[in-house]
Amino acid sequence: MSKTSAGSRAGLQFSELRQKASKILEQLGNPRIKDDDMDRKYLLEELNVFQIELELQHEELQTARDQLEASRNYLNDLYAYAPIGYIVMTVDGRIEDINERAATYFLASRKILKGQRFQSFIPHESIVEYNRCLTKLMESNHPQHSEVMLRVHGRGTFWARVDMFLIKKTTGSGSMILCSILDVSKEKQIEKEIKELNHNLENLVNERTRELQEANLMMAQEVEDRKNAEEKAKVYAETQKTLLREVNHRVKNNMQIMLSLMKLQTKQTEDPDALAALMESQNRIRALAIIHDILYMSEDLKSISLQKYMSKLSRHIAIAYGVGNKGILLKSEIDIPTIHMDKAVPIGLVVSELITNSIKHAFPDGREGTISISVIPIVDNGKERVQLTVIDDGIGISDELLSVDSRRLGLRLVHRLVEEQLNGSVCFKNTNGTEVVIILPYDKNI
Repeated sequence: MSKTSAGSRAGLQFSELRQKASKILEQLGNPRIKDDDMDRKYLLEELNVFQIELELQHEELQTARDQLEASRNYLNDLYAYAPIGYIVMTVDGRIEDINERAATYFLASRKILKGQRFQSFIPHESIVEYNRCLTKLMESNHPQHSEVMLRVHGRGTFWARVDMFLIKKTTGSGSMILCSILDVSKEKQIEKEIKELNHNLENLVNERTRELQEANLMMAQEVEDRKNAEEKAKVYAETQKTLLREVNHRVKNNMQIMLSLMKLQTKQTEDPDALAALMESQNRIRALAIIHDILYMSEDLKSISLQKYMSKLSRHIAIAYGVGNKGILLKSEIDIPTIHMDKAVPIGLVVSELITNSIKHAFPDGREGTISISVIPIVDNGKERVQLTVIDDGIGISDELLSVDSRRLGLRLVHRLVEEQLNGSVCFKNTNGTEVVIILPYDKNI
């Protein structure tokens, strides 16, 4: 602000004060002075005005002081009771001030902690990292952060994130260090557990790989022995069947491990889009795992019961999305008894995508409804076909989502699986909800 503008504002304030003082003096009444003594009358009036002006200025200064004191107390409370620990210390580490949160970490009062050296709370294993961070702060004059262990009397140690900043002293010259402290012990424990899980998973995969390699060697040896006798061929066939069942069992277990890891990852993820992607990936893996689970329990290793598969798949998806609590009912009508394993994988993925899409988008704002799945044989243009239908009575699907350019991953996956792997066709309709009709070629293995 220029001197001219500052002087103008001061003159304006003085003029306002004089006007206020004159009004007050008029209200109080002027002292009676003889008319012939005009100079003394003028001087007395001026003195009275100056006195009132001083009183008004004193009142304004007192008001400003009270407001400043209230602001100072407010800021002191924010500092003292902040959810993050704060310590103000000298450059050699002596604690000058500390707030309540930081004092709570060290299980001591602020009064006791003031004057102590911050380095005395750092154990030997973390002192090198702390000194490195402190040296870099003093050399670069830029904020520094690190993770170190802090010692607490009677509690042991805990991991903390320490951020350090150089600040100017409030009086005199020189600098102080402002240090923020946040307890990250839980995060460190979670990180340790994840590393242990990854290590155990790696060992498990290596063990399973070795077992599968050994199984392959056994199968190769049995194939060679089959050439020698019919009896050996029967033994080999039975062994192969057992091994295939075991492979299905192990594949299912490995997929369960993958699902467990993904579930653990969802607990560490806060982004809604990432959580939705993880949930959809879990449903796709679960659709494959159910096939291997049914094959493991079945005598027929080439085909599975379509009714059992649809029932298990629907139940797992319903549990994953909690449809029972949302008032959404899943119904099915399956008139095809069995399905070949080659067809089960794409059909399971298609049904999983369509059910998931209905649960997520058809019933917003707690709306209740029904999702129906049917697989029936039909005759189309004189040829036998299989019709797979998924219907919901929700709000329907927009034409924009059905366009080729704006299809989401799930809808693109449905089209590619039906058209490229099942040699069928798919049609979306809006009829009091969303109806998806899929027509597939019919053969004895569907």
